[in-house]
Amino acid sequence: MDVSTKSTGQLIDELVTNAFKTHHAVSSGSAPAEFERRYNDLRGALETRLGQDVAGLLHDLAIVSMATWQAQEVVMHESDDKHAASAGRQAQRLNGKRTRIIREIDRLLGETSISITTKTYG
Repeated sequence: MDVSTKSTGQLIDELVTNAFKTHHAVSSGSAPAEFERRYNDLRGALETRLGQDVAGLLHDLAIVSMATWQAQEVVMHESDDKHAASAGRQAQRLNGKRTRIIREIDRLLGETSISITTKTYG
């Protein structure tokens, strides 16, 4: 499907999915060229609709979310407590970065009044 016919939500969703597919291709030793081409198409469409700053942040959010998820998987499945603790620390740092990116997207889109700016757990 031509990316110009997709909604912004569909573009963002595919950008995130594409980041996971690219990571998987690289991890399994496959060439990621197909995913890189698609990424460029998606990023271009998002830049046209939302501007370069927001499109770049959406990409960053996809990458940080994937890294956070991977660190959390280590915490959930690692039997070595030292390794799990290290992954937990990494997940916390990445989650902080994820939150900063979300806030910046909200700021650029004029939605700062909607952003949760404090921890929601106590």
